Amino acid sequence: MSSDKYWVIGETDHYKASGYPQHFFLYNLQTGLINDPLLDHGDTVNNYHIVSYRLFKPKGEQVDCAMDNEKRHHMLRNVVYEFYKEYFNREPENDKVIEQHVAWIISDSGDSFNFKGLGRWIKKKNEAEFKANWVEKKVADNATKVAQEKCNTTIAKTQVEAQKEIDKLQEDHKKSIEEQEALFNDHTTMLENKITELTLQVEKLKSQTDGLTEKVVVESLIINWIKKLFKKE
Repeated sequence: MSSDKYWVIGETDHYKASGYPQHFFLYNLQTGLINDPLLDHGDTVNNYHIVSYRLFKPKGEQVDCAMDNEKRHHMLRNVVYEFYKEYFNREPENDKVIEQHVAWIISDSGDSFNFKGLGRWIKKKNEAEFKANWVEKKVADNATKVAQEKCNTTIAKTQVEAQKEIDKLQEDHKKSIEEQEALFNDHTTMLENKITELTLQVEKLKSQTDGLTEKVVVESLIINWIKKLFKKE
């Protein structure tokens, strides 16, 4: 196999449909070629979907984990950016600001390989802004808490007052209905009494009328009888 130091163990799910969710093979990070005993083609073009791969070295051989300048630079840029986001609650003003902080950290670290400048940058370089933001956050949190408590108190007070108003309206409505019912009952009783009175008057008038009618009839019979007597003479 060519370029031995770039070979890793690759994992694919290429045969998942056939009932084999995992299959391992050799994969070359530099050339992109694979070597799979299952295919028996030696080094060949990769047609697998790579799920993951694992680096490996012969037993006893040291692994070089040194970080080059480019990786170090990108790491420090990311540290600065994430620090701003997490502790200052904002993004750096621009890319130039990020680079200035990275340069300061590298310069302060000197020849140290443990990035001691990074620790000092976090502790001192941003101490003033960090404290200011922390105090501002505490003040804001306290203000929010006070405002929320005030809001809750206002809501509770409003609910009590609203319930009192509702109770009063219901009581007034009930009282109004009772008064209207009393007026209706009084008026009905008055009408019933009036009807009874008029009925009695009608009965009385009818009785008087019946008596007068009989009297008129009798008088008329007497007059006619007298007239008949005079005619005979």
